[in-house]
Amino acid sequence: MDLDQRVEATSFRYLVDIGIIPVLGSVGGSILVAASQIAAGALYSEVALWLALVYLSLGIRLWMTRRQRAQLASKGYQHPSAMRYAFSYSTAGIAWGLAIMLLPNASPYAQFIVIAITQAMVMGSVMTLGIFLPAFLSFALPAMLPMIIISIAEGDTQNMIIAAYSTLFLGLFVSIAVRFNRSMQETWKTRFDNDDLVKALTEAQAHLAIQAQSDGLTGMANRRRFDDVLETEFARARRSGEALSLIFLDVDYFKAYNDTYGHLEGDQCLQKIARTLQQQLFRASDFAARFGGEEFTLILPETNHAGAKSLAEKIRHEVAALQIPHSASQVHDSVTVSLGVITLNCAAIASPADALSLADRQLYQAKAEGRNRVIAVDLRVSRTAEKTQGTA
Repeated sequence: MDLDQRVEATSFRYLVDIGIIPVLGSVGGSILVAASQIAAGALYSEVALWLALVYLSLGIRLWMTRRQRAQLASKGYQHPSAMRYAFSYSTAGIAWGLAIMLLPNASPYAQFIVIAITQAMVMGSVMTLGIFLPAFLSFALPAMLPMIIISIAEGDTQNMIIAAYSTLFLGLFVSIAVRFNRSMQETWKTRFDNDDLVKALTEAQAHLAIQAQSDGLTGMANRRRFDDVLETEFARARRSGEALSLIFLDVDYFKAYNDTYGHLEGDQCLQKIARTLQQQLFRASDFAARFGGEEFTLILPETNHAGAKSLAEKIRHEVAALQIPHSASQVHDSVTVSLGVITLNCAAIASPADALSLADRQLYQAKAEGRNRVIAVDLRVSRTAEKTQGTA
């Protein structure tokens, strides 16, 4: 929906929201007209017929207002339906325009009351219906034109004065309604422009925040984000007493891979490994990040030693299954990874940095013992490392 359509939809919603106000105005105005006519000796039948027409038009508008509110709630703004609703105000305009039939048998005072209240109804509609111009015109024109036309047709001086006076007021009312409508549209356009600007700035800020915590190459979380998550999970595990497992992963002989195949191929290799890591994480609480260079880290809250070790082995096999050629590797002819795994009781560890250092130590041992393997230790029960190795 473009800006003009948004303004039109907002104007129409406002019209529907205040739909009861013009109805109340018509009820009050019609009672005053009827009372003045009866007091002046008008025929009850004529007054009753006119009141019936007014209240019939009000009933139609109330029904359509209720229907429009339901439609706006269920389907939103629809231009054709809005136009039908706006044109329904012509029924009220016609009813007020027919008040002219009360004039022939009325006293000058009663005629003045009819003319004055009819014009007052049109004047009041400027602020209520002018917000949606088709609705205002649908009411104002049929309310005023019969009085003008019949006054001109009568031809005498008094009626010509009434016609001129009514024409002047109608033109004035239309002019005010147009200006009011234009002013409200500009106000809403400015508001929507400001809202769009704030939204764009908020989205840009959120995007920058995400970028600040994301690795540009792999799309994974970066070191900064990893440190924040590790601190949070470490504190949570310390409070709950639940196990916290960490996995530290390094791509074997990655410098040699870059030297042999070039940095572009090296970037693609890291991207494939990053996707493989992310595909192995099925819990919302599990977290993976690019630690730096060819190193990746995983945080596994409430994961016991067996589960963490099993995941590390699965990752090692899945990376090997990628079969990324690596002729410069001293382990295998395709890319392999080494992993260090720890499962710890955070209450026994001084800080997240110490926990990370312990995981790094297991990774270092995996590399020292020949790479392409998992070294895992469960610090909750023992400091004896478990070693697993497999062919790629």
